[in-house]
Amino acid sequence: MVTAKKLKAEGTKAGVPDLTVIHAGRYIGLEVKKPKTTTAKGRLSPAQKKMIERIETAGGHVEVVYSLEDVIKIIDKLMISVDRDYKYIDDRWYAAV
Repeated sequence: MVTAKKLKAEGTKAGVPDLTVIHAGRYIGLEVKKPKTTTAKGRLSPAQKKMIERIETAGGHVEVVYSLEDVIKIIDKLMISVDRDYKYIDDRWYAAV
């Protein structure tokens, strides 16, 4: 994969999730996989499993997603959390209640 080679050349560590979301001070990593199969291409590598463990130990969260629908569900879940746990200061900023 050309992108993975480029990221590695730039110093990205093996196992880092494909997408990173920082939302309300929380780290959420999204690891994008092909739809679930029995082949290795749809599974997490040992480096990915280790990185996910490190991220979650540090208080972050990682989701493995297999489709755009999975990503949308996670975003919806985050928005519900914001509505419940935060108050809006203005149209761009919000703070913990």
